[in-house]
Amino acid sequence: SATASFTHSTELAEGTWYFRVKAADAVSNESSYSSNGSVVVDTTAPSDGSISYSDGFTNSASVSLAVSDGTDSGSGIDNESRIAQKRSAVLSSGACGSYGAFSTISVSGTYPSFTHAASSGFCYQYQYLVSDLAGNLATFGGPNTIKIDTGNPTAPGTPSTSTPTADTTPSWSWSASADTVSGLTATPYTFQWSQSSSFASGVSSSTSDTASFTHSTELAEGTWYFRVKATDQAGNDSSYSSSGSVVVDTTSPVISGASATPSANGAVIAWTTSEASSSLVDYGLTSSYGVSTTEIDIAPGVTSHTVTLSSLVACTTYNYRVVSRDESQNQRTGSNAVFTTAGCVGSATVEAQSNATVSPSSGGSVTLPVGNKNAVVLSVEASSTPQEANFQIKQLEKAEVLSVAVLPAVSYQVIGSHVYSFSAAVSVSDSVTSFSRSVSVQMAYELAEIPAGVDEGSLRIYRWNGTAWAELSGCVTDRSARLVTCSTTQFSTFSLMGQLYSGSGLPPAAFQAPSIPAAGFSIQTDAVTQNRMAVLHLEGGSDAVNMSIDSSPDFAKAGQQAYQKSVSYDLCQGAAECLPGAYTVYARFYTSFGQPSSAVFARVVLEDATLAGISHVSQEEGSGFAALLARIQEITVKIEELRAQLRALESSRVLNRTLVQGMEGEAVRILQEALAEYPEIYPEGMITGYFGPLTRQAVQRFQLAHGIVASAQDSGYGIAGPKTRAVLNSL
Repeated sequence: SATASFTHSTELAEGTWYFRVKAADAVSNESSYSSNGSVVVDTTAPSDGSISYSDGFTNSASVSLAVSDGTDSGSGIDNESRIAQKRSAVLSSGACGSYGAFSTISVSGTYPSFTHAASSGFCYQYQYLVSDLAGNLATFGGPNTIKIDTGNPTAPGTPSTSTPTADTTPSWSWSASADTVSGLTATPYTFQWSQSSSFASGVSSSTSDTASFTHSTELAEGTWYFRVKATDQAGNDSSYSSSGSVVVDTTSPVISGASATPSANGAVIAWTTSEASSSLVDYGLTSSYGVSTTEIDIAPGVTSHTVTLSSLVACTTYNYRVVSRDESQNQRTGSNAVFTTAGCVGSATVEAQSNATVSPSSGGSVTLPVGNKNAVVLSVEASSTPQEANFQIKQLEKAEVLSVAVLPAVSYQVIGSHVYSFSAAVSVSDSVTSFSRSVSVQMAYELAEIPAGVDEGSLRIYRWNGTAWAELSGCVTDRSARLVTCSTTQFSTFSLMGQLYSGSGLPPAAFQAPSIPAAGFSIQTDAVTQNRMAVLHLEGGSDAVNMSIDSSPDFAKAGQQAYQKSVSYDLCQGAAECLPGAYTVYARFYTSFGQPSSAVFARVVLEDATLAGISHVSQEEGSGFAALLARIQEITVKIEELRAQLRALESSRVLNRTLVQGMEGEAVRILQEALAEYPEIYPEGMITGYFGPLTRQAVQRFQLAHGIVASAQDSGYGIAGPKTRAVLNSL
């Protein structure tokens, strides 16, 4: 080189090269070589360096970077050349936007660990730059992307569910949370439930990937509270929502006091429940019901329920049951009950009833049992009605019916309590009253039900047509079976009646005892008297004509006298001597037909007037004397009672009331025994206690034999009336 410098024109291979130089003068004198210089030729950047950091979402803005320079076999690493760079993109709804260019960042820390203060809402990628001493620059990056979100999601809406509810595994729903940066995690919702409103105890929890949840484990009855929070992909939690609540109620309302208040064409059904609930009534002609009212009182519910049924049929029996459902849909159904609409004849009370559904294709029967017998049997032929009908029999209170449906004449008498309403309902609002075929009506009776003087052979069934009683057609009386069977093609109110014997000439009152006064038959007098002539105040009733007063209950010494409300009565009955003591006075009252009332009595203490005036007896002596007198009076009363019992025993076989055919009992038996004493009068001599045709014929013979009647045309022929009884008693 002509100068003290040199540039290689041929590339040197990598490695260490040595270089020396010498000088030559003009005359070619050369110097010695210089000492060696050296150069390291290095064209390769460092290798195997790295940078590492977290991949994915994080809720920390401080990013930790771990770097490594790698190796450089040439010139070696330049420790002063280390550089960290980043590039970023906007993080939105969990996705990274477009990245910008890498730029150098400031980091804190010392090699090999550094920290970068990043910003929330961005995605970051990092690279690491390092040079060797030869200036060869190496760049190390990686596949990771860190997504930074330090903000919380919005809180979920308040959870809600149907409440109250009978569902022990209710389903909840709520307004979803939002997170515009990292977005919600795959299972974002964590919820809690407890019976503590503050969630202080008994807390259970679970998770859900949607804004809804259904319990898989049953909740106990009571109030439960439920709250929920959300988590985003960076792990940030929202605050808990406001608490929702649910009342779990699996208990049905308790029904009590169900009642029906019927009218002629409707009824008001009322009941109470233990909690607020709805109101509904099932009703119909049978316990299968078939009709339901519209459910009311659903929201809000009530505890006092009233439902009105309308368009019903008068004097018809209905089945019903009440139904209530609380707000949790728990339903309670009451037991079956019945009511009968008003509108029976005379607004009569129903005393017994039965019913049966009869098909038009096959017909059928309805029976009303009373006691140990079937009192009424209705036999319905096929095709009697155009459709299926519920046939009902109701026994009505006799007096209430007869207050409106007056008997045809005074000679007609109702047998026992045989007054009935017959009906055939085809729906809850309609009934059939006329039939295309005759309905057989059979009524059973007992002899004891036949009023005195009524001819058993005259028994018939009658129908009230709204204005009068009409006898049914084809009536047959089976006296041995004691059944009356008739036919009808119309339904209304029916009665079994009979007529007084046509030959008796006596009204019904002839066989009836005196009517009982409101306060009852009575004798009122002074309990203690000094006068043997006691003043008696008597109450014998409105139809009392005569009376008997005696000292014994058999009235052996007393005849009849005109009835008076106040009379004087000699306690000793005319005896010269009337001793102090206790006396019993008996009285009995009679109608104009001689029918007696029951006997009544009063007790009177007769004091000795001379003893009553003693005033100088000492207290002790007076006390002893009074006790002795009281004992004497007690013994006297007992003796008199025993005498009365003896007289009653002696006179117990006396006939004391009118007897006619159709009657039965002990009085008839006494009559038959008296007649049987005369074989020519009563050759059959049957002692049955029943006044039948044979007994009547015996009475007729007795009357003719003793001149009580002159012929069979005389009034009272065959009746054991007052004259006949007087003769029999005298014998």
